[in-house]
Amino acid sequence: MYNKYWFKSVKIKNIAYVLNHIENYISIAALIAFFGVICVSVFSRYVLGAPLIYGDEFSRFLFIFMVLFGASAAVKTKSHIAVSFITKSLPKKHKEIIEFFIDILIIFFLLNLIYWGTLFAYRVRKMVTPAMEIPWIYIYSFIPLIATLMCVQYVLKNIKKIMKIFFLL
Repeated sequence: MYNKYWFKSVKIKNIAYVLNHIENYISIAALIAFFGVICVSVFSRYVLGAPLIYGDEFSRFLFIFMVLFGASAAVKTKSHIAVSFITKSLPKKHKEIIEFFIDILIIFFLLNLIYWGTLFAYRVRKMVTPAMEIPWIYIYSFIPLIATLMCVQYVLKNIKKIMKIFFLL
């Protein structure tokens, strides 16, 4: 028998809780490491007179990871930029419908990003970064990974609405 309240179960809430905390902790760790690398790089360049070879590239990658994981975490708190002056003037029911369809469009965009990001990461698999000589596939593989995390966030955010549509609760 189908339980129409399964989406309120502890399992779904635990997945969302763990996912949010992992994203937040990775963003915070990347920010701390970014700050540390920049400080060491500045100290090395201006005090020691010998700049770090890997400092600029490593700090750039940390900044990218911080922004990507932060963007995924921002889905949960609805912190992304939105044009809301149109939806604010609508009744609550219409506003919810429009927001749901916007989320569906975003999910389709993210699925597209997963597909094309995977193809691009595969195409650059033999190329390496200039200073650290890391294969670019490791860097670009974060694009489909983050798009997948964001997609999961949007599905978890809209699971009740999806259940209402498909199972007519």
